[in-house]
Amino acid sequence: MSSAETNDLIERLKPTSTTEDRLGAIIQAGIPTLVLADSLGVSGTSVRNWLNGIQPRSNHFQRIDDVRFAMHTLLTQAGMEPGEAVQWLTSRSAEPPHLSPLEAIKDHHDQVVAMTYSLVEQYSHE
Repeated sequence: MSSAETNDLIERLKPTSTTEDRLGAIIQAGIPTLVLADSLGVSGTSVRNWLNGIQPRSNHFQRIDDVRFAMHTLLTQAGMEPGEAVQWLTSRSAEPPHLSPLEAIKDHHDQVVAMTYSLVEQYSHE
């Protein structure tokens, strides 16, 4: 992905971005729609509906924002490339309960922010 495309992703992942922009950027970064849907606890149809302007329920909106936050933070604070951020979001943790950040979003979404900051901390010490 070019630096212009990465900058576009970062722009679309800002806290002020729309749900459609957030989801589009997450998918463009490389997270497949069905993987994202599963992590949010919904069907692929729900994600496609949200991409077309239908607003998610508040609990799903919070999960979408957790993914947005993690991706934006990894790109801007850890300096990761989009592919690296996707790899981290989809890789299982070595610590219990051994879930990937995307898997944790569904039932343990509060842990995703902590996991993201922990990784940023590691990157800042390298």
